[in-house]
Amino acid sequence: MLCGSEEEAEEAISHVKEILEELELTLHPQKTKIKNFSEGVDFLGFTVYVSHKVPRKEAVKKYKEAARRATRRNLPINLEMVIQRLNPVVIGWGNYFKIANVNWLYKELDGWTRMRLRAFKEKRKSYNSNRRILNAFLKNLGLKSLSSLLNPAW
Repeated sequence: MLCGSEEEAEEAISHVKEILEELELTLHPQKTKIKNFSEGVDFLGFTVYVSHKVPRKEAVKKYKEAARRATRRNLPINLEMVIQRLNPVVIGWGNYFKIANVNWLYKELDGWTRMRLRAFKEKRKSYNSNRRILNAFLKNLGLKSLSSLLNPAW
């Protein structure tokens, strides 16, 4: 709930608690807070500020965990199959969060995702292979990018 002052917020919380008690429900004590909106408010995977919103750090972490699972170097499949497994993660996560300010984040995550694919292809950690396996090669294999969801010309 958004309120004009801390006193209004405390009054609103007590009113909500009364209504919820009648329904035999409760507010979660760790998730119920009075915060200043300028600090940012976490809501549905976003941190919402006065002028913009961004994906929560936990949401980015979950994307990376899903991408890691899809690109584990010990998987007994080829690179094309890994890309087929990875694309739904990229598209789903990217479409959900593209309403936020994510241009910089999507570029960063695209580079990180391509690095994971290069490491998969070489079956080892990939620090210097970014120049040996070109982005165009991965795109031709069907890799979707987060940035392309913002700018379809990728």
